[in-house]
Amino acid sequence: MNQIQLGRPHCSLVLIIVMLASALPVGAEEPSSPEALSLKLYFDGVVDVDYTVAVDPSLPLANVSLFGWTYGSLIVRDGEGLLLEYSVHPGHLVVYTLGSDMVEIDYSTSDLTNKQGSLWSLSILAPMSVNIQLPRDATVISLGPTPLSIRTVDDRTSLTMPMGEVSISYLQGVVGTKDHALAVQKEAEDAVEDFRDEGFEVDGADTLLQEAEEAIEEGRYVQAEEYSREAKAWIEETRIDSQEATAALEGAAASISAAEDDGRTSALDQARETLQAAYTSYDEGGYLEARRVAEQASIIAQLSTTSPWYTGIPIVPLLGSIATAPLVVVYLLRKRKNVPIAVPVEPEPSAPSIDLDLILEDYPYLRMDDKEALTLVAENGGGIFASELRSRLRLPKSSCWRMIRRLEKEELFETKKVGRETFVQISSRYLDLDSELLGPSFQMVPAGSYYLTQGSALDGE
Repeated sequence: MNQIQLGRPHCSLVLIIVMLASALPVGAEEPSSPEALSLKLYFDGVVDVDYTVAVDPSLPLANVSLFGWTYGSLIVRDGEGLLLEYSVHPGHLVVYTLGSDMVEIDYSTSDLTNKQGSLWSLSILAPMSVNIQLPRDATVISLGPTPLSIRTVDDRTSLTMPMGEVSISYLQGVVGTKDHALAVQKEAEDAVEDFRDEGFEVDGADTLLQEAEEAIEEGRYVQAEEYSREAKAWIEETRIDSQEATAALEGAAASISAAEDDGRTSALDQARETLQAAYTSYDEGGYLEARRVAEQASIIAQLSTTSPWYTGIPIVPLLGSIATAPLVVVYLLRKRKNVPIAVPVEPEPSAPSIDLDLILEDYPYLRMDDKEALTLVAENGGGIFASELRSRLRLPKSSCWRMIRRLEKEELFETKKVGRETFVQISSRYLDLDSELLGPSFQMVPAGSYYLTQGSALDGE
């Protein structure tokens, strides 16, 4: 690596400006404004930095912060490619701009990367969005935050990362080797431990990590990597489920408080008991169940009333099975207005005829898990909730959604929203019945909540 040397003046004018600038106080150095930043990483951890900054052309000096502490092959040019003089200071340069409004800086440094075992990492505080090209044959293990774009340039993975703290962990080598599997497993173990420290139950992730460890011992390295990635995906899904459950608990508590303020106390004991059950499920790590029960408690509180004319109606048992809530509303309206109200009853749709063999014959190239999903939906009458499909196939949420979107693209699946859930069904072109006859019926209850007559855990998409 070349040593840093101050460039030589190109003319007497440069000498005069440098001499005058050196007599200026430090406060005369003006900071620069970043315009473009790119990093190119190599297999030995060296990083080529290409940095462009805007400067004030009316000032003789510009102060430019650099990345790292050692700078090899340092070159400083103006916007026209003319070499500029500079002086090096810890963490920054003072550039003699010669009236330029743009400064381009190129150098190499090893200070931005770190290696632990076979795992490399890059850390940088980016003053703007930064383009990062990883070494050839590098595999990303983890990164943060979410990239703005990902593409391949000259057989290198190229990431565009947003402004702020950027960290990327990557492995150099062949995917499916023992070193690669161990690195992926270590990354997942660290993520699970951090999640545990936040106070979450991590039994599901621990099970996946144990399967990854057993796969490594048996030499099944690719499968071990998949288990480790599923453990990390489990963390993200559980975090989302926890947040949604927390919001549902808060909403139920607010509904109960609102009913108390309004004097609507008829079913509040039932609502409080239901909410307590939701809290218990949450404390045990059952976030989907906690959310479902909390939403039920909210509906019970919303249906609570102070009107005496319905005294004697077994409203609490009815509310215990929330599927009967619409009938209770109809009954109360009928009693209040003394007007007969007809309750429409939709006929049960007959089971559609699905020729699964025809589908598989038309699509012989489908993956095994896609065929399994098609079979499961067909056996379920042609439609199923996405959450139930994921549960019965024992898939991570992200994997399940990729599969659903993949089969939608093949025009084998159709999806629609039912309340807060997504219903997945076989494409109508393979059904004898109109697709509108498929799917669960639902009823509206107060405050815009939905109750599905074919209940399942909320999808939490």
